[in-house]
Amino acid sequence: ATVDIEPFIEELYNEYKIRANIEWAIAYIEENISKISQRVPAYVAFSKRLLKEKNYKHTNNLLGEGLKKYSESGALMMEMGKLKYVTQIYSEAADSFIAALKTKDAKRQETLYNLALTNLQMGKEEEAVANLKEVINMNSTYVNAIATLGLAYKRLGKKNEALETYKRALKLSPNDSDIINNIGTILYEQGEYEKAALHFLDALQVKHDDVEVLSNLGNALVKVQKYQQAWVAFDEALKMSPANPKLIENYLLCLLDGREFDKFDDMLQKIKFLSIDTKNKLQAVADEYKAIANSDADKTTRRSGTGVKSPETKAIRALLRKKLKGKSKFNKGKNVDLAVKENN
Repeated sequence: ATVDIEPFIEELYNEYKIRANIEWAIAYIEENISKISQRVPAYVAFSKRLLKEKNYKHTNNLLGEGLKKYSESGALMMEMGKLKYVTQIYSEAADSFIAALKTKDAKRQETLYNLALTNLQMGKEEEAVANLKEVINMNSTYVNAIATLGLAYKRLGKKNEALETYKRALKLSPNDSDIINNIGTILYEQGEYEKAALHFLDALQVKHDDVEVLSNLGNALVKVQKYQQAWVAFDEALKMSPANPKLIENYLLCLLDGREFDKFDDMLQKIKFLSIDTKNKLQAVADEYKAIANSDADKTTRRSGTGVKSPETKAIRALLRKKLKGKSKFNKGKNVDLAVKENN
């Protein structure tokens, strides 16, 4: 008889939690599902449930037994690849995905995408690009694949290709804060600091509490000598991540760029978790800044940042002014991390 897999797996999982015996669970699947065509989906569904609970040992046991019985199953090979990916055994993950691609029941698009992610983790960017191009040829609107291709190009140093690829992804998913942030980081690396800052602001309008984006915004604003606005960005980030060493380091350097030496000294003294070596290096930098500030060569202040008058900078100041007054509405967005995903 045909079994309804979803309630079957729910019943199986509830009993499994009591017994904590994976061998019993495997026997239960084999004994209670008479149709072989339904057994593999049951193994797959149960392995996903175990993997979600981070029960890696029993997931491995389940899939290993499943593959002994159904050695030609691309679906089981796929799940084994995901397990190996999550547990950071990337070479074995790649082997599983490659093996899955050779089977009759392989979900080629999803498998190639997961293989691309695995290749990226192993530093095989060229192979990842080839995988992703094949995926995109099959589905030209697969946003995750397009965005990941942008990442692969970026790691290869092909920033122009990466930028165009991210822009393509953004057209398909205009409210994806990670894609917007990635475009901003490339613009920043290309020296387009004002444009980068605007992209970071756009990303924050989607996801207002993203520490990385706030830090990126602070760094970009420092580059255009908008120190007071940069302090706002760093302050916001520190509220959410007060013990982030890199963030604090950037903030302290921002204070030095803005000639806020008293605030720098006060903050450096209060911070307890930075290493002595890091504090000494920061203090040495501060001493250099103070020496320059006291010299006759530093007659003109950089603090106001009046040398930058472009429309982009004016827009940055206006948006930050609204944020300071609480007038900007920032909506929470969904963060998409680099991880094995299924194409929905």
